[in-house]
Amino acid sequence: MSEAGQHTPRILHCLPAGAGDVTLHRIREVVAGLGAGLRHEFVVADGADPAELLDALAALGVRPANGFPEVRGGFGPRRFARLAKAMQPYGLVFSYGWPAIDLAMAHTLFCDSMSLPQLFHHEDGEGWDARREAGVRRKWYRRLAFGKIDGIVVATSALASFASEEWQQPKRRIHNIPTAIDTVSFDRPARLDALRVRKREGEHWAGLIAPLDRSVDWSGVIEAFNALPEQWHLVIVGEGRARDAILSAAAELEISHRVHLPGTVRDRAEALALFDMYLLPPGGSTQTLGVLEAMAAGLPLAGHLPAALADLPCDANRELLAGANGKGGLANGLKLLAEDTQLRRKLGEANRERARAQFDRSQMVERYRGLVAAALGREF
Repeated sequence: MSEAGQHTPRILHCLPAGAGDVTLHRIREVVAGLGAGLRHEFVVADGADPAELLDALAALGVRPANGFPEVRGGFGPRRFARLAKAMQPYGLVFSYGWPAIDLAMAHTLFCDSMSLPQLFHHEDGEGWDARREAGVRRKWYRRLAFGKIDGIVVATSALASFASEEWQQPKRRIHNIPTAIDTVSFDRPARLDALRVRKREGEHWAGLIAPLDRSVDWSGVIEAFNALPEQWHLVIVGEGRARDAILSAAAELEISHRVHLPGTVRDRAEALALFDMYLLPPGGSTQTLGVLEAMAAGLPLAGHLPAALADLPCDANRELLAGANGKGGLANGLKLLAEDTQLRRKLGEANRERARAQFDRSQMVERYRGLVAAALGREF
């Protein structure tokens, strides 16, 4: 039985070694928001704990679950029984993504006979591949593993529909708790010298904050941007292996003076305050947090947004992004926004209002507070 009623409730977080910024951000906000009345521990589902993950979790006050058995392995009742027994001391279990699916399976198999704590599985949509997740093996394994868990936490309505239709989960079990940020902190005036490159009077910036990933067709991005008037500059904040390729593409089109790579920044809100629109390049891994931060900063979006994240922007901006597959769609979005100051202002304000209304961290924390209190059977 859980010892939640007698001691400080313990919550176990089972996450992949490659947990992305979105998962860590969610854990950070939930741990900080729920306060000191809970003890949080973690286990890495798919291998040794990477140093960066350990450091990130330690900074949150989340401790390793010492002695917890390996989560991934062969399919066998003894292994699942060991996982189930290891869950018994906890008041609540949170699992994250496909690598942690065996923990859900162990819970379904032994929750009744071992009186296990409630378990909620998370899917945030980052790097989501609907075709892979709808594959026969993963689909049926998830259906079995989710047989008796207490709920699935998803970050978007698209993922909620996927859980209902593909994994055949009852709607009462699906909790749509969007990833959220401190929206107010991204509403600030621009400081023209906030980056290594200074924004001059009369300039307009199309920008993004992202790793310079080689999976992105940066030459296509530069080509699409090249159609904009001379007063427009492209500012890509981040570092990565594609840096030289970006600079070469800009030089080839003779627009090096309009393409800037200022490196990383400590204060993302300062950088976003300088942008006039936020660019979502096709081919890369669109970052949920980057989109939400741009919205909170009052920016319109141009480019490609994956289907799993399509319900983030306001309706009007979503229509602009629809069909933005490849550089043609990106070029069209950039051109429309560059030519229409009123459209940029209208979409930016609508995105800001939507971010505050739907994706503020206070709402996410309160949803989790209710979920945890119900699972523990008491306030904390």
